[in-house]
Amino acid sequence: MLLIGDIGGTTTRLATIDINSSSRTDIDIKQIQSALVRYKSNEHSSLESILKQHIDNSVVNSSEIKQVVLGSAGMVENGTVNPTNLPWPQ
Repeated sequence: MLLIGDIGGTTTRLATIDINSSSRTDIDIKQIQSALVRYKSNEHSSLESILKQHIDNSVVNSSEIKQVVLGSAGMVENGTVNPTNLPWPQ
């Protein structure tokens, strides 16, 4: 399983995609759109809070997630992203 996300100051979008086929090299955009869940970023105290809610509400067990790809706007300082328009570091 692959967890992908876009962390924004207003909305965080996450999707968990099944990538069990080892021969698969691309992911269909329709597959992402159907799995996409939106969270209001400022209603959470941290990225971890959003990720926990997403996994808790998912039919996917966290141990099944083998890869994570996240994007965020903001400066990277010492390996930490300080997101634009949010009070919490990522």
